[in-house]
Amino acid sequence: MSMKTKTDGPTPKQVAAIALAVLILVLLIATALSITTKVAPGQVAVIKNNITGAEAVQLSEGIIIHLPFGLTDVYVLDKTQKSLIMADEESVIIKTREGANVDTNVEITYSLNPVEASKIVKEIGMGSRGADITKVNDLVVSFVRSKVRDEIGRLNLDELARPEERTARIEDTRRRLNDELAPFGIEIQTVSATDWDYDDKYEAMIKRRKEADQVFVNQAAAQETNRKKQETMVAEQDRLRSNAVAEAKGEVQKELITKEAWALEQRAGAEGLAYKMQKDADAAFIRLQNEAIGTELELTKRAEGIRALADAYAKGGISLVKEALSQKLKGVQITGRPFSLDSQPQRVQMEQVNPETLAPRGGVR
Repeated sequence: MSMKTKTDGPTPKQVAAIALAVLILVLLIATALSITTKVAPGQVAVIKNNITGAEAVQLSEGIIIHLPFGLTDVYVLDKTQKSLIMADEESVIIKTREGANVDTNVEITYSLNPVEASKIVKEIGMGSRGADITKVNDLVVSFVRSKVRDEIGRLNLDELARPEERTARIEDTRRRLNDELAPFGIEIQTVSATDWDYDDKYEAMIKRRKEADQVFVNQAAAQETNRKKQETMVAEQDRLRSNAVAEAKGEVQKELITKEAWALEQRAGAEGLAYKMQKDADAAFIRLQNEAIGTELELTKRAEGIRALADAYAKGGISLVKEALSQKLKGVQITGRPFSLDSQPQRVQMEQVNPETLAPRGGVR
């Protein structure tokens, strides 16, 4: 009699199914990781399509989704400012024009130009996905070492001991470095050289040179102090002169205002007198004009009387008597009464009476 035993473990088919599921999951995770790349703040990415050879640059942060399995490469570059110090064993040894060796520490700050990210990847060649920046550092160090030696080496020890000469040469070095590193997409911000170490036989000469320079600086400072004192004295004299000129101008202006006020007063008085004289002249003219009109009327009346008398003389006889009688009786009141009651009286009797004793009665004037 045979019996079948029941096992608790998975069957081979189940094991195979689980292994396949794990493999698929691993493939999915690998695919997901291979098609996404994160660009953090301060980074720039170069996306290169290995099928077409096309390149694109992403300047902003974010997630880049691209083709998997190496069909697309994404190079992430750090665009922040970086500092390199060449000191101790890495310091720069410069040979001056006299052949003396001078040792100095050099510090550089540089950054990658994000716009030229594709050029950086192409010309320098980055590590896996651009994570290794060592190649860029090595390139910058080699260029800096060469240019510092060339530019500073043009000076002799006497010139090298002067800070202004060294500063000018270092600034020239920075400009030349930027000219030569621009094709690589690298920009040098600063170059500085410190801790200058000379050969022992030149130390005493450098020390004397520094002492002489210090004496010169002290003399220059004293001269500057004296110059400022002179400028202060000149400024004080200018201030006093300006005050005197301003005071004199004020007095002249005051006198001018006084004279202008007097002139205005005289002008106003003259204008008032002229107005009064004009008014008096107008009144005299009107008076004389009226007198002339009166005289003209009087003479006109006299002329008319003379004309009337001349007419009477011309007519002669009774007309002359009537004219003379009318002139004699002019202004005289005559009262009369008819001699007889007749509608057409033929004779009038005249007699002289006293007007005050004349009784009011009908009569003829």
